[in-house]
Amino acid sequence: METQAARNRLEAVINVSAIALAKLVAVRDKEGAIVDFIYEWLNDAAVQIGFGATGKSMLQSFPYTSAGGLFKLMVKAVETGQMQQTEFHYVSGNMICGCIIKLPGSMMALCFPATMSPNVSRRSRPYRSRLI
Repeated sequence: METQAARNRLEAVINVSAIALAKLVAVRDKEGAIVDFIYEWLNDAAVQIGFGATGKSMLQSFPYTSAGGLFKLMVKAVETGQMQQTEFHYVSGNMICGCIIKLPGSMMALCFPATMSPNVSRRSRPYRSRLI
């Protein structure tokens, strides 16, 4: 009973967070190369910024992640186990900072508005004033 209560509290905290969290599972081709990711779990913030829904393809939801290099970072995180950090822009013009962390059998993506990051890079500072 205490374990369920602890899970409920943790889920409540995660879902009121402004940080979007998504657990994704790699989709591999016959040769074993990662060709996409499927959303396995999303918190409320991830749903609100348009990550889609559980069971959806990341590349179908955000096809530009491949061209922008984000997909390669996600693959690198899964293949090497090394956390990856990046800044990227949504089509809407909002800049997002993110971390990609390998989990056993999957990976976790954390995304948050650049205005929440104390480490916004110099190249992104001109955009920051538009986000505040």
